[in-house]
Amino acid sequence: PPPNHLNTAIASLNRLEAALENQPLNEIASATSLIVRNYLAASCAEPALYETSEEFGARQISLPKETTDLLNDLSDAKYSKSTTDQAKAVLFIKRSRICLETIHAARNVTT
Repeated sequence: PPPNHLNTAIASLNRLEAALENQPLNEIASATSLIVRNYLAASCAEPALYETSEEFGARQISLPKETTDLLNDLSDAKYSKSTTDQAKAVLFIKRSRICLETIHAARNVTT
């Protein structure tokens, strides 16, 4: 059977969430962004791993706007001053799960 990229991405987000305590938000944002981009590269053949958030957003027509918004927010946090904000980190992970599940569901309906 083909690999289930959604399960892999969700498992990665779960591991990240389990290890959140006292981690800088920019590190969480970076790891979360990488998980989302890996999912897009593996499941949608998106070159998201090799693009800036701006390049990705400018090219997108087939993915939900929330995907671009999420990646932009993660990018802003990645390059911000290092702080610890567990509530914001949890929200990033939650938004990432919802985003990935939305993309996965849409792809399964159309394919």
